[in-house]
Amino acid sequence: MAVITLRDATKQDLSQLVDIMNYYIENSVASLRTDTLNSSTGYQDIFDNVQSQHLPFFVAIDNSRVGRIAGFTYATGFRMPAYQGYRHTVEITIYIHPEYRGQSVGSKLMDALMDALKSPVKLGAPEIKQVLSIMTLDENGPGNGYGLRDWYGRWGFFQIGHMKRVGFKHGRWIDVLIMQASLEE
Repeated sequence: MAVITLRDATKQDLSQLVDIMNYYIENSVASLRTDTLNSSTGYQDIFDNVQSQHLPFFVAIDNSRVGRIAGFTYATGFRMPAYQGYRHTVEITIYIHPEYRGQSVGSKLMDALMDALKSPVKLGAPEIKQVLSIMTLDENGPGNGYGLRDWYGRWGFFQIGHMKRVGFKHGRWIDVLIMQASLEE
């Protein structure tokens, strides 16, 4: 089993993040993107956006395979920067390299992300009160897709919305769930 450590993402990580993301774009409905990302610029805007908002962006590194990224997670300001009234709410993203699924990489990343959102250490980081996850409901996944929803529940997320048939990918209609965790309680 891999020995995983977490650290802040760097610009040098972006090409591996694109590779992970492109896997999900091409092979699943976890992302409703349909066009693959460019390896040189695919995550640059997101990385810059997260950095400018002083929010966390973590990668999980497999120490047994030098420099291999096993997964990543980050938070972005919800509807930011255009809607400053949402500045205390973030939307999170998490993806695990397919070779590392089921090895607790996602749980380690979520622990770190939620801890960083509860107790920010970056200078200028906003005080976060609410955390959102917008997730596809993959009826071919564990629990007909509800397994992922239940996984989020381990960090205090509750389903607050169910948008039916709002996505279309790989020849089928996809429902989307809105999950929310409060950091105030």
